[in-house]
Amino acid sequence: MKTTPKRIPFFPLIVAFLFAGSLHAQQLERTLLSSAGMQFDAGNVTMEWSVGEGVVAELSANNYRLTQGFHQGTAMISQVLIRGEWSHVVSIFPNPAGRELYLLKKGTEPLQLTIFDALGQLVSEETWNGYSKNLDVQTLNSGIYLILMKDDRGAFAGYKFIKQ
Repeated sequence: MKTTPKRIPFFPLIVAFLFAGSLHAQQLERTLLSSAGMQFDAGNVTMEWSVGEGVVAELSANNYRLTQGFHQGTAMISQVLIRGEWSHVVSIFPNPAGRELYLLKKGTEPLQLTIFDALGQLVSEETWNGYSKNLDVQTLNSGIYLILMKDDRGAFAGYKFIKQ
């Protein structure tokens, strides 16, 4: 008499495999390799950041959103840092940029512009006088960049842009 072996359905086999307890995920250490960053202290709150973080996290509560990491996926928020009494209204477009990046601001107070790549390496430094400025970015490699703007009072803000 010939017997036919029983077949185990595929789905229960996969579930049993996943919950067998013998699987272990890799443990990640909190290690960051970066060549630039800053720290902000205000009373009992401390915030640290670095350029080129590979890990991204987001915490949300009510109308507040805190993100960690330089790469923010589809969130096209360009202003990433403010320190001091930053009172300038700045627009940066298009983002992502191809050949040129346009900067607009209210007021003519000069601002120091420092551009860093995602590794924190200095790309350029210059002064921005007037209401508008065109930056030629066509020679930059594709990637994410940070523009650090500083005024004469020492207040500064950082804006990110993507070069296609």
